[in-house]
Amino acid sequence: MVPNDEIFVLGDNRSNSRDSRDSSIGTIKKSYIIGEVAIRILPIRKVTIFD
Repeated sequence: MVPNDEIFVLGDNRSNSRDSRDSSIGTIKKSYIIGEVAIRILPIRKVTIFD
């Protein structure tokens, strides 16, 4: 279970990524995230451009 104030992250190259599945990384606190979404392209039916 992922705590409410944390995020489980996966790399885009799952067979060769260090992400939350690696015990040395684990989940990431939401307060550490500094980016924002500009465009969502998947799933195709939900393509969105954020202003």
